[in-house]
Amino acid sequence: MMTYLRGHVSKAIFALLLVTFLTFTVIGFGMKGKFGGGGGSAATVNGEKVSSQEFWMIYNQELEGTWQPMRASMNEGDEKALRGIVADRLVDQTLIWQESRRLNYAVSKAEVDAAIKQMPVFMNPQGQFEALRYQAALNRLGVSPDLFEMEQSRAMSAGRLEAFYREAVRVTDLELWLEYLRWHRRMKAELVRFPLAEAKAKQAVTADEVKEYWNANRKEFEKQEKVRIRHIVVAANPQAGPEAAAQAKAKMESILAELKGGADFADVARRKSDDANTAPRGGDLGWRVKGELIPEYDAVVFKLGAKRMSEVFQTKFGFHLIKCDDHQREERPGFDEVKGKIRDRMLTAKAKRALGEEVTRAGWLAKTEKDLGKIAAAVGRKTVATGWFDWDQWRKPRDGAPPAGLSVKQAEELIKALSGIEPGEVSEVIETDEGWVIAKLVDEKHLRAAEAGFLKDRAIVEPVLLARKQRAAYDAWLAALRAKAKIRKFAEAS
Repeated sequence: MMTYLRGHVSKAIFALLLVTFLTFTVIGFGMKGKFGGGGGSAATVNGEKVSSQEFWMIYNQELEGTWQPMRASMNEGDEKALRGIVADRLVDQTLIWQESRRLNYAVSKAEVDAAIKQMPVFMNPQGQFEALRYQAALNRLGVSPDLFEMEQSRAMSAGRLEAFYREAVRVTDLELWLEYLRWHRRMKAELVRFPLAEAKAKQAVTADEVKEYWNANRKEFEKQEKVRIRHIVVAANPQAGPEAAAQAKAKMESILAELKGGADFADVARRKSDDANTAPRGGDLGWRVKGELIPEYDAVVFKLGAKRMSEVFQTKFGFHLIKCDDHQREERPGFDEVKGKIRDRMLTAKAKRALGEEVTRAGWLAKTEKDLGKIAAAVGRKTVATGWFDWDQWRKPRDGAPPAGLSVKQAEELIKALSGIEPGEVSEVIETDEGWVIAKLVDEKHLRAAEAGFLKDRAIVEPVLLARKQRAAYDAWLAALRAKAKIRKFAEAS
């Protein structure tokens, strides 16, 4: 929810937002925003122009997307702020695009074309790309194919480069220990809550709306049969003669005996499989549907139940054993089986739209305002004080449910968010399946933490700390690009 509030958005996220907006456009939401002239420039970055068409395209995309909930109440100051956000984002995107070309991380045209053809918004009901749908969607958006494809190229190139910088980030054991101590503080906070259940109770969905959704989206509820499998291969060249084949078969039968004796399939695959690609992964072939594997595999794997292993069988590649980790059967439910799920999904969507303006405006204010009471009052809500709490209390509550009406799941997300701020600071919007929360850390007390607890909680703490470090490293890298760039923004982008 807060992605747009930062000074930049990764190109991969921009691509996702653009596809979302295209989806709205295709189904008839239309375009009611502003358009600038197509011939001017909104900015220049190291001498490279950012076109006005591109600027207004993204501006309107934001009006129909992230900012749509508060659009009706936007004032001149809000519009100016949005223009500034879009301009900053385009400058950052251009800088990243320039850097990806300099480092030879830019994607090829073939990769862009392949990605576009995989976008659901351009596919027919049978899941096939249609050029007419593609052109119609871009026409509704007022965007040329060249501009759209250029944006996709930038998005994919920047995503590749961003992944490179993020993957280079590591956390040390000392950093993890210090982060663990932060998680195990006793804390006191103030919250502004936006409960989804509260908004959901005020919504209504008619039987006709449910039926209409089913008619348009019934494929969402269908599941194709697929299996998650591992295999072990003992290679046997048919040209090597019967003696070599007999030796390979004997080796595989000894492997089978070892597995039937209780050995772990993945461990045996790592040690003894001749498939160099999958052996390091414990023989993992991932999820597969019919037709993706050789016929001999299809004939075996789709007869296996979950957690079951095949007998030894032979192909031209050698001798094989397969274990089925999971088997998802084909499902084609009827309307009566899913109408309750559809109704609940539609109620949730309506509730999220109803809360959207409040959450968006509150999130915008939280970027600069440190008085949570003022933020709450601006959206017609009140703050709630938590009292003192700690991580263990909210994971395994000693006194019933966590304070302030939050579920344990929401409390865990809050702990993660508060671990990154200091007393007196306000968090970004924290989103969970149950709604949104904005929190202010009021006070803290450090506790003695046991090393045994650290070993137990390390798997929870590490990804949160790593994500924060990755974001900080990426932001620092982007700030360095900005600092040495020659940037000029023109009037319409200000």
